[in-house]
Amino acid sequence: MSAVPPLPRRLPAALLPAVIVLGLLLRLPGLPTVGTSDMGVWKAWAYATTQLGITNIYTLRQKLPPPLTPATIRQALAGDLPAGKVGYQGRAVFVDYPPGLPAVLWAVGSVYRALVSPAFADGAALNVAIKLPLVAAEALTAALLWAVARRRDARVALGVAAAYWLNPTVILAGSLLAYFDALYGLLLVAGGLALLRGRAAGLWAGWALALSLKLQPLLLLPALLALTARRGAARLLGYGGLAGAILLALALPYLLTGHTLALLTGLTVNAHEDYLSAYGLNVWWLWSYGWQTTHGGGWGVPTHILSVAQLARQGAGPLDLWALLAFAGFTVFVALTWL
Repeated sequence: MSAVPPLPRRLPAALLPAVIVLGLLLRLPGLPTVGTSDMGVWKAWAYATTQLGITNIYTLRQKLPPPLTPATIRQALAGDLPAGKVGYQGRAVFVDYPPGLPAVLWAVGSVYRALVSPAFADGAALNVAIKLPLVAAEALTAALLWAVARRRDARVALGVAAAYWLNPTVILAGSLLAYFDALYGLLLVAGGLALLRGRAAGLWAGWALALSLKLQPLLLLPALLALTARRGAARLLGYGGLAGAILLALALPYLLTGHTLALLTGLTVNAHEDYLSAYGLNVWWLWSYGWQTTHGGGWGVPTHILSVAQLARQGAGPLDLWALLAFAGFTVFVALTWL
């Protein structure tokens, strides 16, 4: 049997554009769809930021906010100051993400009001508007991966870019379901690539910007510390200071307008609800999936997410602790591999 001839080092010029077009064609049918139930949340935030002003979306339920003191800060973090909600199309929702994502949705909502519907009408056009930043983030991530890998091998670069750009999970999460993970994922990938080029400051800047969009990157902090520890304590403090300065700059408009307690309350909403949410690293989702399949629900997307109280009655144990231990193991692996 003759050996399979190796792929040519120089690929046909049309191959990369073909991959790009194929990825776009796969995403187009999902853009006008409603997507996940969180789409209603994104619409409410986009509407509220353009209707009320971006600094007024974090609110407390009480009409007269308490003064900013160490005691009220502790109350906000403990969930003792009930958060207010914003509404759109009859649905009221909390604003429980860091300021970066509402800022993105403010930009989307502003363009939508100016070019499509001054009244902020709901419909397929608004679905497309909210999902376009996700597709752009996915395209930029694929481009970054391709540009870095291309320096070594054009074939590998195309394979790496295609593995992300044509990944069914990426396509479903973005253009169909409208999860915003691609946005902070882009920043984390950019930061990781900066580290590979010896620019640890870029890693910390990318991490800080990602954290401004969603709290989950906070779990990467131990890995960042492990990756940059060998550069010395002084530089580590400098990188941490850079990240802190970025986060402070993004939060400053809310702090200066008297919304500090409301911002802290909003960011801790999920931690005080009766479900693990993503701070349990989605172990709760996997447990709910197993529960459904063993209780006659069959295979498929879980239709019932178990609450913390239900998990305790089943003897499931501290799933959030298990998840954090698993992530700690990942951090140790990173440290042993890179240091």
